[in-house]
Amino acid sequence: MPAGKYIRTPEIIEKARITALTRKERGTQGRGWKQTDEQRYRLAEMGRQRTGEKNPFFGKSHSEETRAKISKSRTGEDRTPEERKQQKQQHTKDWLVSHPEQVKRYDKKYLSNRALNNQRRRQKLRHEVIQKMGGKCSSPNCRWVNDDGSTGCTDERLLQIDHVNGGGYRERKELHVEAYLKMVLNNSFGYQLLCSNCNWLKRCINNETTLKYGG
Repeated sequence: MPAGKYIRTPEIIEKARITALTRKERGTQGRGWKQTDEQRYRLAEMGRQRTGEKNPFFGKSHSEETRAKISKSRTGEDRTPEERKQQKQQHTKDWLVSHPEQVKRYDKKYLSNRALNNQRRRQKLRHEVIQKMGGKCSSPNCRWVNDDGSTGCTDERLLQIDHVNGGGYRERKELHVEAYLKMVLNNSFGYQLLCSNCNWLKRCINNETTLKYGG
């Protein structure tokens, strides 16, 4: 056997299973046991070797059937996907309320990276939506001149997703940015791309600016 290679024989697996069951029955699973510095270092090294594409489960996800089996093995109950989703959301809410100090520590440590990752994900999603919708202001009267001399704004920084028949304010109020972009990406019927100038002109001409006030 190569140095450092650990082979899990059927006997070892069965012994570990019985030990785990015994600890679970006594309610002492993991209680009072602490890892040594060497064990923590080895686990950290193993974890670093299984990140990203090195992880055999990278890019994969459990099937709905597998998720249902995992859920039943942990709870002993058969739950629908919607029930599991609601339970997870409620569990997260309860945890956040009952662990305020831990939440503060997590925010202090991870908030800036999480915000940056969220921003990048939304920018990528917005780019996909704009490309799907043509990547250009759809107004025939757009006077923007691009670098190649063509008219019709193609600068993604200035392009906006517009409701052809108005009413976008109310819709955006009900959905957060990411959910809104995903919805448009899946079905862009009733939407169009306009540059900021053309969008404001349309709103003024059609009197859409009063819709958010109930007019």
